[in-house]
Amino acid sequence: MTLFIHTVKNNTVYKHSIEETLKDTWESADEWFVH
Repeated sequence: MTLFIHTVKNNTVYKHSIEETLKDTWESADEWFVH
């Protein structure tokens, strides 16, 4: 099972798999959550 990170930036939701999500993506997001 693959977990996905959802990041929210400028009211737009971006979906990333855990494997391809970089630390700077999390830091630049307004918020993020694991789904």
